[in-house]
Amino acid sequence: MIYDLGQDTNEDHYLEEWVLIIGDMDWTLDKREAGILKEAIRSGNRGMVVFDEMVVNIPFIKEFYRKKRYLDPKYQIREPEPEYHVETEEEIKARQDSWERARLRGIELEAQLKVASMPKKLSPKEFEARRKMLLEQAEKL
Repeated sequence: MIYDLGQDTNEDHYLEEWVLIIGDMDWTLDKREAGILKEAIRSGNRGMVVFDEMVVNIPFIKEFYRKKRYLDPKYQIREPEPEYHVETEEEIKARQDSWERARLRGIELEAQLKVASMPKKLSPKEFEARRKMLLEQAEKL
């Protein structure tokens, strides 16, 4: 006699794989097909059960067991996608341009500091010429 040990409240959320062995041949049945075969065996039927792909003669069943039971993928909680960002070529170019602008700004500030630290004896024209020369040198770097 086969006893039913109860059913889960969310029985439809699970998928099952059952193995049926008759002689030296084995088949994999899904949850619905296994339910049909279990009901035929439980009712005392000693004949055959017909499926789309096979016919099972109940007296010749060697083994019949559940191989796997798992939660249907549509009910599984998915792991969140990792939060990382792959830079596009435009973003890489923009970042490199901003680095270049910052580098040039640093060179310009350095030139201004050199000009500011020069001796105060230069005339305003000489001072301006010296500053322009330093800026041009900085831009060439």
